[in-house]
Amino acid sequence: MDVKTPGVKAYWSNGKKYYYHRKSGVRIKEKYGTLRFALKVEELNQIHEPEKFHSIPGTWGELVERYRGSEEFRRLAPRTKSDYQKIFSYLSGTRMAPLERITPVSLEKLKNHALKERKRDFANKLRSVMSLTFNFGVRNDICKKNPAEKLRKIPRDKHKPPANRPWTNEEITTVLENAQTAEIAAGIGLSAYTALRSGDMLSLKWSDYQNGFIQCQQSKTGDFVWVPVIAELKAILDKMDRKSPWIVLNTRGKPYTSSGFQTQFQKLKRSLIEQGKIGEGLTFHGLRVTVATRLAEAGCTINEIRAVTGHTTNDSVERYVRTVDQKGQAQKAMQKLEQSKYKSV
Repeated sequence: MDVKTPGVKAYWSNGKKYYYHRKSGVRIKEKYGTLRFALKVEELNQIHEPEKFHSIPGTWGELVERYRGSEEFRRLAPRTKSDYQKIFSYLSGTRMAPLERITPVSLEKLKNHALKERKRDFANKLRSVMSLTFNFGVRNDICKKNPAEKLRKIPRDKHKPPANRPWTNEEITTVLENAQTAEIAAGIGLSAYTALRSGDMLSLKWSDYQNGFIQCQQSKTGDFVWVPVIAELKAILDKMDRKSPWIVLNTRGKPYTSSGFQTQFQKLKRSLIEQGKIGEGLTFHGLRVTVATRLAEAGCTINEIRAVTGHTTNDSVERYVRTVDQKGQAQKAMQKLEQSKYKSV
C-alpha cells in the first residue's frame, strides 16, 4: 500500500496508477517512493508554494528563497522556472552554507562534481543559475559579491556531433507523413516552418493564426513575433478541424503538456529510426535550428533571421550565417580548383 505523500494525488487509468502534484497539476513521472520522486515533489512545492520554506539569514538557502520570491523570478517562463528549480533542488544540501564562505574554489569543485554526476549540460546550467542568483543577491544587498562570476563554462567535446543538427527536407516530410495524428503533425509543422520553440507552439490558439500570419508572444523573452505562414504549413493547418481554441491537442481533446508532446514525438522518432526512414540525432529543437539554417542559406541577413526566430541578440544567429558562409566559400574555392585542373601553373 502506498503511503500518502502530502501535496500529491494519485489516479488510476487503464489499470495504471499515475501521480500528480496537487498544487500545480503536473504529473510526476519518477517512480513512486524513490529519492527522485521526493526531490521532484520538493521541486514543485518550492516553485508553487515558496512561502512555506524559510532559511537562516546569510545562507545560500536564504538567497535562493529571496530570489524565488522575487518579481524577477515570477516573470520567468514556467519551463525556465522548472529548469532553475532542478538546480536549486540539486543544491538543497547546501542550504545552510554561509554566503561569506562560498568561494570560487568551492564552486569549481561543485561544478566538477555535477559534471561527474549529471554530465556537461547540467553542470553548465548549475554554473549559470548560481551566477544569476548571486547577481540578484548583490543587486539586492543580500551578499557582497558573486563567487560564480568567473567560473568557466565546460566546453563541448569536440568529437561529439552537434546537439541539435538541422533536419533534412526529406526527414521533415517523412516525420510529417508518419505522425500519429493530424495534431502532432501540426505541432511538428509549426516548429519546422516558423522556428517556434515547443512550449510556444503548444500554447498557440487558432486566434493566433490570422491574415496569413502566426503571431506568438515568446515565453522565453516576452517579445512578440509574427511569422508568415508558407504554403507547406498552410496545407497542414487547412486540413485540421478547429474543434478547440488550441491548435495542437492530445487524443483527449486537451492541449498537450510539454512532456506529453515530447513523449509522442520520441515514440514517433524511435519508430522511424528503427525502420531506417530517418537518421539518428534528430531533436525537436533541431527544427528551430533548421529554420535558421535555411534562412541563412537563402541569403537572409542576421536581422531578417532574428525577425523570424525571435532571437534577442546577434550572437545566437551569427553561427548559422558563419556556417553557411563557410560552405559557400568552400564551394566557390573548389569550383575554382576544378576549373584550374587543366591550366598550367
